[in-house]
Amino acid sequence: MTRAMSATEAAELRISGSVIPYVVVRSRRRRRTLTLSVVDGAVRVAVPWSTPAADVHAFVVGRAAWIAGRLAQHADRPPRFRLEDGAQLPLAGGIVAVVVESIRNRFATAVLDGAVLRVGIPHRFDALAGIAAGERALFRWLRAHATADLEARVAAWTATTGWIPKRVLVRDQRRRWGSCAGDGTVRLNWRLVFLAPHLADYVVVHELAHLAVHSHAPAFWAQVSRFVPDHRARRAALNRASRDLPF
Repeated sequence: MTRAMSATEAAELRISGSVIPYVVVRSRRRRRTLTLSVVDGAVRVAVPWSTPAADVHAFVVGRAAWIAGRLAQHADRPPRFRLEDGAQLPLAGGIVAVVVESIRNRFATAVLDGAVLRVGIPHRFDALAGIAAGERALFRWLRAHATADLEARVAAWTATTGWIPKRVLVRDQRRRWGSCAGDGTVRLNWRLVFLAPHLADYVVVHELAHLAVHSHAPAFWAQVSRFVPDHRARRAALNRASRDLPF
């Protein structure tokens, strides 16, 4: 019987009367170091498998001020998507319902079934590990779906505009919807999968237009206007949409 290579535990930190939950992830692969992260308001501590609970807690307490500061940065942001049965997720400008179900597979799965996104969690997982595995499966599905959609969208607009990129990469870009490198490589943010198709189309045309004019000079916007006459309205809608992304 193979040993589990990782395990998760729930714990709490008290700061000035407030209780902050955090997750401890124990790994057999991790040799010595303990690392702490705060992502979208969730506190996570990765530690070697045999690290005593007291040492983990002392490590977290020693960084309490840093944790409080990071959590404060997220306080005014919209809540991150939480995987749970009945949750809703934006997709291509619409909304899909998320159904979380127990499965007998070895690995977690995510499948789009009409307007329902089914996330399967192996029944052998406990609640915390199951949600983590389900979120990873959902994330992989979203990335794959975004890649297929954006590559098809680029191909369609390439045929329309005549602008041909050297290659197209779908990436995790926190601060940009897209970019076009000097060598003709177009990079697109996978989070475009959440937005209405006309907004994704604007980003694609915008980056392809840089193949003709690499700056944002008037000549560039003239090229964009040939194919997206309402680009100003789409840019404004894109800026608004960026504030409400689930991931």
